This record gives sequence, structure tokens and C-alpha cells, in this order.
Amino acid sequence: MNNFLEFLTTTAQKYSNNIAFKIKNGKEYKNITYTQFMQDCIAFARAYKKSYPQSKRVAVIGKNCYEWIVGFLGVQLAGVSVVPLDKGLSPAEVKDQLYRIEADSIIFGQDYTEMSIQKEGISRILMYGSEDISSVEKLIIAGEQLEENLPEQNGERTCIYLFTSGTTSKSKIVMLSQRNILSNIEDMLLCEKFYEWDVNLALLPFHHTFGMTGILVFLTSGTMNVFCEGLRIQKALNEYSVTTLVGVPLILDNIKRMINRKVKKEGKYIPFLMLGYISRGLKTLGIDVRRKLYSSVHKNLGGALRLIISGAAPLAPETANFFNNMGILTIQGYGMTETAPVIAAEDPIHRKAGSVGLPMKSVEVEIISENGEKEGEIVVKGPNVMQGYYDAKEMTEKAMEGGFFHTGDVGYMDKDGYLFITGRLKNIIVLENGKKVYPEEVEFQLSKIEYIKEAVVYNDKVGKKDCVSAKIVIDLEEISYEQAEKELEKDIADVNKRLASFKQIKNYHILTEELEKTTTGKIKR
Repeated sequence: MNNFLEFLTTTAQKYSNNIAFKIKNGKEYKNITYTQFMQDCIAFARAYKKSYPQSKRVAVIGKNCYEWIVGFLGVQLAGVSVVPLDKGLSPAEVKDQLYRIEADSIIFGQDYTEMSIQKEGISRILMYGSEDISSVEKLIIAGEQLEENLPEQNGERTCIYLFTSGTTSKSKIVMLSQRNILSNIEDMLLCEKFYEWDVNLALLPFHHTFGMTGILVFLTSGTMNVFCEGLRIQKALNEYSVTTLVGVPLILDNIKRMINRKVKKEGKYIPFLMLGYISRGLKTLGIDVRRKLYSSVHKNLGGALRLIISGAAPLAPETANFFNNMGILTIQGYGMTETAPVIAAEDPIHRKAGSVGLPMKSVEVEIISENGEKEGEIVVKGPNVMQGYYDAKEMTEKAMEGGFFHTGDVGYMDKDGYLFITGRLKNIIVLENGKKVYPEEVEFQLSKIEYIKEAVVYNDKVGKKDCVSAKIVIDLEEISYEQAEKELEKDIADVNKRLASFKQIKNYHILTEELEKTTTGKIKR
């Protein structure tokens, strides 16, 4: 596929009457076929081009919904660039990003009708549920009466502008082409198997490359896609009999906690743990009865969930094993906005404890290290790598030094080609004796303690000496504050035994409120 028009026409031809989206409106449901989806995107593009012939750059903001994806694709079919914005931004931050990217229009949902956008030249287009003449629905209806040809489609041109996470003024703007996205989709289809009968819960925000590319992967496979009301994930799993879920570790950890809490409340926690040993033992003998052994848990998750894909942050092996032991294939990928996004991923066959899997087929991964060390910065090259950073030539040249994109992540590849991530360059703690500590490594060890919800490791001073410290958020449903004060001393001593002396935690603070995070669940350090 060379561009999004080819993507739409190919999928409509192959899966014409399959349901692309099931949309809930009150107590009623509306099914949209792949043919209808293609026609709506083309109709929107024709009407948009006629209504806004001078438009160059359109921002899209709002919760995941059908109109979001139609607007996103339709704008590009009209030959206009699109700028997905984080729906978690404040009105001031939205204004700042619109100014920086020089958007001339914005598509947004009813939740954002009160936004004050004081920028000359912005045309407001309501995204859904509106009687406005320029709403997405009205543009689709108007476009159905038009027969104008769409502009020539060029999949290589820069047409998607994405703000990276971070403070608004410092966030970089990544420029991607349709081919960047489509090449990554082609790689993922070689890596994972999706089916026409799959029901995908479109949970991750579309403004994030993982969510955006993810929904297009499922659409390429003929699946049915559904949306979640807020964060009522369990309700959606049951309501639609969801089979596939793409999420971040925070979501999976919460589902795991919910299941454990229910089992403990019923007084069945020890038998529940024993089932894990039994299911793993039988699996090694070629007997797979995991879904039968855990049938009650599967029933609470809708009864059909077969695949979970995690990304955006490292997934604890314990969490992956928790779901895998129950017969729900749980794998993770690694990537960045700049790589559209996936660089490496596990698949059902190629998995190795602690790794993020093998590089995508069309992606070349190398490790730049000093003095022949095994670990070093991860650099990548491939058709998925960005066009550059918007209005930042020097920053682009630095990031693309030597023809490879420098990720800023540190890791290594083993003899079998599996990629392991050990930390991030900007997070490295350099102690006064020159020793380097990757906080992610220490945080990973802390994550194994059942009652710790999250932790962040940082460099602090005790007296005049450097000190590896941690802020630890405890789960008050698992342990009381007083108990945590007693237990942590012993548990952290156990963690320190597994770490080199200079990496050991010397100081820690117990918190009961969660740390501030990005919209994809990453802790804001």
C-alpha cells in the first residue's frame, strides 16, 4: 500500500460487508461496514476540499470515536496535513500547539466546544454529535452529492505532525508520511496474526502513534472495532466479547490487580496461584487447558479475550506471565513516535524473558557503544523512520546522525538478535564516583513487590554523598501504610541483594497518591 486511499479501497474491496465499526448510541448500536467506512472518508475529503480549498493543516482533538478516524483519514485524502492533539491538554496548551504548528482548522468533539481558541484563521469543525453546518457528519452528507476527483495521492509527502510527550513548549513535532505508517503496518502483519472475526477494543488514544497505527492495523485485517465508554474496560470486554486489546502496562497492571483482589476476597488466592503451576506444567507436556482452568476469570473478561499487545512503556514479566498463564497471549512491542512507532516486537513464537522481541523485518537496529561494551544507544534505520522534526533542522540532523535515528534508549542485542532495553540516556544517574545507574533497572526490581503500585528511582543527596533513592507508591487495598513501613525495609533489602552495591537503594519515601503521568501512562520524571 502506497497511500491511505489505497489502504481504504483495498480493505473495502477485500472485506466489503464486514463490520469495521460497531458504535453505541444510547441503547442502540450502529454497524458501519468497510465499504461504508471508505465511502465516508472519501465523501468527507471531497466536501472538505470544496469547503476549505485553502486549508493546509488541520488539528484533530477528542476522544476515540468513528468521526475522529474519518476526519484523520479524510483530511489527508483531501491533500491536507493533519495534526493529532492530546485530548488531555488544557485550552492554553491547545492554543500553544495550534500556534506552533500553524493550523488553520481544528476538528474537535463536543467535549471541547468551550475551548477558547483565540487564533485568527482557525475554522472550527465539530467532530461529532453536532448540528453545525461544518460538522464531520454534515460534511460526509454533503460530500456524498459531489463527484470531484480527489487530489493526487502522494504517500511519501509529510502529512502527519505529532507532538511528542513533554511540556508543551519543549515537545518536539515529529513529521511522518503515510508510507512511514503503512510500512510499519506491513511489518506488524508479518509479526502478529489478526482475524476477520476478531473484535478489537480501540482503547489507546488515536493521537498517539501506537493507538493510531494500531487501529489501522486492525482495519487492514478486516476486524470489527469498538470503543470504550471512559475507562470502563471490563464493561466493554463483556459488552462486545472483545478478542484483542492493545494497551499500556498501567492498564494491564490494573486488570491484574482487579482479578487478584476478587480472588482474595473469595478466599481462593492460594488455589488460584496453584493453577498457574499446573497450567504451565501441562503446557510443557503439550496439554493446553489454561482457558478451562481459568474459565471463571475469562468469563469476567468477556469470555473471548485471546490477545493483549502492550507498548509505550516496559511491561513487567510478572504481568505478562499472569495473562499468558491463563491462556491470553500477552506480548509487547518497543517503539517511538519517530518510528511510526514499532521498532521491535514479540510474536507468538519469538519471545524471550526480559526482551522486547526481534526487530521488525524492514527495520535495521544497531547498538552504538563505547569501548566495545555490550550495552549502548539503540539506533535504527528503515522506511518507518520519520521525515524529521518540524522547524528544527539542527535537532533533526543530530537525531539522524550517520543515517540512523538515535532513539536515546540504551540496550543490547543478544546472539539470537533479541533486543533488550536497559534504560534511557537522559534518565541515567551518574554518581560522583563515575558509576552509572539506569533507574529503570532498579524500578523493574521494585515492581516485583506485590503491594508496590509504581516507583520512580532518582539521585538524591544524604549529607554530601550521592544516594540512589526511590519514591514508592503503595496499593492501600493490598497493604496499610503502617504495614508498608515495616515490610518495605525487609523487601528493599532483598531487592538490594540482587543489585550491584552502587545501584542499591539507600533512601526511600512511601507515597499513597499516584505519581503524575502522561496520557500513555508514563511517569513524568
